Amino acid sequence: MESSSIFGAEKMEPNDFENNERALVALRDDDAAAFCTFTNRDEMPREYGCGP
Repeated sequence: MESSSIFGAEKMEPNDFENNERALVALRDDDAAAFCTFTNRDEMPREYGCGP
């Protein structure tokens, strides 16, 4: 299972978000310090039946 950080980063690099999805990035001195993604799906496998 991939981590949520990898999943979110893979969506941010090509800006691969749906219309209702977003990324929030915290900056410190113009450098990314942290990020949070609001997506329709996260790293949890679909068979668990849960997600964001």
